[in-house]
Amino acid sequence: MKKMKNIISVLLIVVMLLSAFSIFPTAQATDNSFKYGDVNEDSSINSYDAFTVLRHSVDIIMLNSEAVKRADVNADGQVNSTDALQILQYAVGLLDIFDAEKNDPPTIRTTLFEDVVAGTLESGMFTLNMTLKAASNADTPVVLVSNGDKIAADMTMNGSKVRMIIDNDGVYVVLPTAKMYVKMSSDEIGNMDELKNIASSDGTYVGSTKVKINGEDHTCEEYKSSDGTVIKYYFNSKKEWKRMEVISEDEVAIYEITSFSNKADESIFSLNGYADMSALLGQMDMVTTTTKKK
Repeated sequence: MKKMKNIISVLLIVVMLLSAFSIFPTAQATDNSFKYGDVNEDSSINSYDAFTVLRHSVDIIMLNSEAVKRADVNADGQVNSTDALQILQYAVGLLDIFDAEKNDPPTIRTTLFEDVVAGTLESGMFTLNMTLKAASNADTPVVLVSNGDKIAADMTMNGSKVRMIIDNDGVYVVLPTAKMYVKMSSDEIGNMDELKNIASSDGTYVGSTKVKINGEDHTCEEYKSSDGTVIKYYFNSKKEWKRMEVISEDEVAIYEITSFSNKADESIFSLNGYADMSALLGQMDMVTTTTKKK
């Protein structure tokens, strides 16, 4: 689990350097346990939850996927005024249990993450092709490659590729099309020690649920880390890893998985034929600093 969190850290570092990612906002829960009717996740079911559902049903607001699941209290696959009414009845004591709780299937225990994902991640040799689903603008294709000692994140933004390579001696921001790169020390972007210890795990299995994505059956396995980060892994009926959601504090990042293998293309780490622009960038920084002082 810590390995996957660190993979996300690699991507987030790219975000800080290049401002490339967009994220979906979500309500921050004070109680992480699932509760039907508690649409805003404040550990209370009241008239505000009912009003929120009503606003969603008439397209005034749009609830995220977790809130929609909590709001569908009659388990008919829709969120509308009927759900709002049940929530209001529950809030004032006229209802003791929601229809969804009567029909809620028992929790299933699956091991798809361990069976399909964990072993390859632990090996330190893998290639992960995925797309970050953006809240605005275009989605961002990402290729993440690890060979044990090095990790590379290759991203396509507005038709142009940007690559980040994390090596023992530093971090490289690469522009493949322009055949140039800038080397940065790990001190410039933060402590990289956690990324080097990606084999350990501190995630706790929360549960598995059956869900539909684009009309197809999937199994969602949820894990929670000690820092509160929740990662949800989605697998199709063929036990293929197809989706990942990373929920941290008040942010949600959604990745559609294209492919995942235990092979690494070493060419992604090569800088042969690339111009080192690190010195030039340093000179530009010095000029900027001097100008500001004047």
